[in-house]
Amino acid sequence: MQLDAPGFSTVLTPEIALGMVQKALAKKNWKKYDIAQIKLVYSPYWVFSFDVFAEGNVPTGKAALNAFTGELNEFVPMLLDRPLKKTRDVGKDCEVEQTTISSGEVKETAAAKVAAHAGIKKDSVVASAVSKIYAPFYRIWVDVADDTFKIDVDACLGAAFGLEAIPEREKTWEESTSETLEKMKSPKGWMELGAQTVGAVAGGAKGAKTGGMTDWLFGSREGHYVILAVIILAAAWYLFMKPQEFVFSCDPASRFLAEKKGLFGSTKVMVPQAINQSSRLTVSGACLITNKGSKPLSIVLKISIVEDGKQNPAAFETIYLNDVPPSDMAVNKTFSIEWERKPGVKEYAVSAERVA
Repeated sequence: MQLDAPGFSTVLTPEIALGMVQKALAKKNWKKYDIAQIKLVYSPYWVFSFDVFAEGNVPTGKAALNAFTGELNEFVPMLLDRPLKKTRDVGKDCEVEQTTISSGEVKETAAAKVAAHAGIKKDSVVASAVSKIYAPFYRIWVDVADDTFKIDVDACLGAAFGLEAIPEREKTWEESTSETLEKMKSPKGWMELGAQTVGAVAGGAKGAKTGGMTDWLFGSREGHYVILAVIILAAAWYLFMKPQEFVFSCDPASRFLAEKKGLFGSTKVMVPQAINQSSRLTVSGACLITNKGSKPLSIVLKISIVEDGKQNPAAFETIYLNDVPPSDMAVNKTFSIEWERKPGVKEYAVSAERVA
């Protein structure tokens, strides 16, 4: 199938996209669900620049208008800043959505959408530099929580849209116990449990129930100490007896780090750089990935920008490594992230997680 405008070539496979959704469902404690359908969909977008003339200010920006639904999209312009391949031949096993907003009406529609989003008059917005692009998404329909949800996973970077609509399921006592034991198998897990237990101990047993082992264990000061002791013993066993099979770390390059002085000495903090004196920021760095297991593994890492302790959902990069061989030598994989500056942010950081 030939597109009438360039489209981004896919990077992720359907299996990776499905694995990301399954991991997200697991985090929401859903074990029983049905994948009703998964299909590659190419959506048409009008990408445009806009200028806002209001109260003497002339802010500019770039946005995308879904040519099928008419919705504004802040994610698609980010794809244009990445070194992604483009193509017009997308094969037969995909769906191409229709273009319902024509090139003749896109400027007026785009200006109206931006004005409505900003809460200003439509005449204050001027759209220009319009171009058409197709973005690929894996559309996954999930039957869960007595409902059906549509999840769109970007086939280039791995961004998922629609997961926030799925409610979180409350865990049973058996599941909570099993999860605690599983967390004891990793340093990250036992540190998390230790912090939670110390907080519970510091908080005392106020409001605790009595009459059973479970109530005593989680509702009394003595019970909290028992849990903490078990966690420490499990952590010691893990660190000295059971090595990890897979480890990774992702850090900004030295030119994006600066010294910050505090009461207990200096620490390194991340300082992103502005791009050509614009409102966009950038940071780059490298991930060190080591496979300490006995067989090759494939991995997908998501490196995200954290602003004042919260992840920016529009600022991330996905790294995919196929068949990393077992070795004590780390594989070096670079990353580079660009995003729109938000006013008022004081601290920036980079976080990395395995998503598949």
